[in-house]
Amino acid sequence: MLELLVERNPQLGPQFFDEIERIVEDGDGITYLDAIMHYIEKHGIEIETVGVLIKQNPKMKMRLMECAEDLNFLKKTPKLDIECE
Repeated sequence: MLELLVERNPQLGPQFFDEIERIVEDGDGITYLDAIMHYIEKHGIEIETVGVLIKQNPKMKMRLMECAEDLNFLKKTPKLDIECE
């Protein structure tokens, strides 16, 4: 049912991600997890709906995983330190 809500409102995903990015950029040290919780409370959205939106956006999913690793909620994954030119 949640997937149907997101399918019927295709603008919901991009609006959500833009707002989260704005909150993180404008906030002083606000994490992606904090920004999402703020958005949920402000707009009265169910956490399950946000989960569906996050699954659809690999960039947001990766940022959340990095945030969770920094907070020790997830085991840190090894990363290569490679610079691209």
